[in-house]
Amino acid sequence: ASAAQLAMLRELRANCRALDDSVMTGEPYRYVSAATPEERNAADAIPAAAESQRALRAYADLVTSGAVGAGKPPASEPMVAPDAWTNPAYTRFSLKTLLAVLICYVFYNAVDWQGVHTVMLTCLIVALPSLGASTQRALLRLSGAAVGSALALFMVVFIIPHFDDIAGLLLMALPVVALGAWLMAGSERISYAGLQVMFTFSLALLGEFGPTTNLTEIRDRMVGILLGVCVATFVQMSFWREGEGDALRQKLATLLRAIAAQLRPLQVGAEKGDELPYAQRQLQAWAVLADCETTLSRVALEPGWQEGEQSQLTLRAQTVLAQGREIMLAGDALRDKLVAQAASSSPRTIDAVRSAQEQASAELNRYADELAVNPPDAHSPRRIEIAAQAVEPAQLADQPLIAAADELSRQIAGLPDWRVEAPVAAPASPAVRA
Repeated sequence: ASAAQLAMLRELRANCRALDDSVMTGEPYRYVSAATPEERNAADAIPAAAESQRALRAYADLVTSGAVGAGKPPASEPMVAPDAWTNPAYTRFSLKTLLAVLICYVFYNAVDWQGVHTVMLTCLIVALPSLGASTQRALLRLSGAAVGSALALFMVVFIIPHFDDIAGLLLMALPVVALGAWLMAGSERISYAGLQVMFTFSLALLGEFGPTTNLTEIRDRMVGILLGVCVATFVQMSFWREGEGDALRQKLATLLRAIAAQLRPLQVGAEKGDELPYAQRQLQAWAVLADCETTLSRVALEPGWQEGEQSQLTLRAQTVLAQGREIMLAGDALRDKLVAQAASSSPRTIDAVRSAQEQASAELNRYADELAVNPPDAHSPRRIEIAAQAVEPAQLADQPLIAAADELSRQIAGLPDWRVEAPVAAPASPAVRA
């Protein structure tokens, strides 16, 4: 490494230590800058160091602006939603949940089968605002309860007859508790199943002060959970179905607009001062992408009779998400190359690449607007060709920059046609196949 790069690396190490001290002591973080401008520019020769340097500067600016470390407690959500008495969706949700619980209550009292009392509790647990979220919670409850009941049944039949002390109880219970805790530590898509594994196993095996030999309780609990899921799902599908298909399209449009804002070219001379807004836009885009993926996982589980429309919605949404991820990565790569080669590339090439960024942002905004309308009428964005008008073939130094711009244009053109009459093709992105 050169002397300038070594000085930059020392400054980066000092700032990492300052960040560590800030986290340990709770004091606001301040970026320590002792290097000359030439030494700071040397960070561009080491991409990982340059990214770390920009991230530390962005975080220091965020702390200085008061957005981080202000000491204000987060505002708690009100117990009652502001539109609870005016929005009819709350009334419909309450009536559907009440009807499901009432049906289950009348059933288990009419048949005098008190062991299936979990049928009412299941109706309340799986009652969530959307049909997809309710189905997801129902599947997690069923799978978790089935695993917990199967483990409890195995312990009662094969293990309990051979143990009669506390050591045997610990050997039986701790592995199951560890399994449930491991599942609960995962993502929210599976964490509830871990809770059900532990809860069902504990009720079946630890409900008494002595060894358990009653298998009827395990059977009755599973029957109650299954009946509760069936009744709750039937009621939610029969009255005021609340899907998230339209909400998913709106979130996808918001994602594309966030990506379009991220793709806008930097102004000349603003590369250093615009780090904080760009970092914020990048974080916002990835957060919206994660929210869209969570919503899509619920929409894919929505039961319905219109299977064709549901599969088209799911496939197109998966394609948009995969291409959105690729577009963000291609946009970041193009921006890094544009900053690194701003001094060595020809002005004509720089202007052509910036023009391509503007056109890409405009195409994404247009696609998002057409996707947000009902019914959607989003046409695939057009391919932006810049290689022929940017440089002559002899100027090979500009080819990496042109290749990055072409890759961005190719990824944007891969967005699917989202129209009622448009055929649905399998996504061709490597991320989707993975």
